[in-house]
Amino acid sequence: MCLHGVNRQLCVTYVTLLPNDYYPLIGGDGDKLIELEEIREKHCLHDRVNLLGLVQHEHVQKVDSYLSS
Repeated sequence: MCLHGVNRQLCVTYVTLLPNDYYPLIGGDGDKLIELEEIREKHCLHDRVNLLGLVQHEHVQKVDSYLSS
């Protein structure tokens, strides 16, 4: 499922509704990374949401959903 155009804060905040054993991984090092870091800290999700930075395409094996902005 692609979440293109979906509000990033909404996506990260959604994590609070997931079971505690879910740990979303967010890959990418684009201009939105700082904003995602700020949102993660604002909502105290630094222990639940992992921001991976740049991930080479060949290292992406399977994703359940992705955000394209």
